[in-house]
Amino acid sequence: MPILSWTPLAAIRPVPAGAFHMPWHRVTDVIRGPTHLQIVATGSWTAIREVLAACGPNGFAGLSLPADRVVLTDAPPGALIGRLGGSSASLKADGAFPIGIDCVVQLPANSVGPLFVSFNIVARPVAVASFTIAVSTATI
Repeated sequence: MPILSWTPLAAIRPVPAGAFHMPWHRVTDVIRGPTHLQIVATGSWTAIREVLAACGPNGFAGLSLPADRVVLTDAPPGALIGRLGGSSASLKADGAFPIGIDCVVQLPANSVGPLFVSFNIVARPVAVASFTIAVSTATI
């Protein structure tokens, strides 16, 4: 099994505190060439005020919502999710993946695009209290 050598990306745009209205937030400039991403996140946000308490990147494990209320059905509601490429305005989840507090993702061959993040809940706005993210790349 190959050992990956991680290179942190310097230009990161974290989600600012406050009301998050967009479908997706662009975190990095275009990523081209690496085979893997390592993402580590912390923070606190409230997905549906007056209904749900604040959560962090892992969302609400064990909470079940109808499929039309979340972006990814294989991630807990409120969890941090990501995707490479596309648009900040897209409502599609094509290629999206759960991030949580940390993840390592193997990128599709020849993939090119910025890293976008969002919260696994369709309702907006999401009230972001705090958010940090670190992204590193590696190539096999």
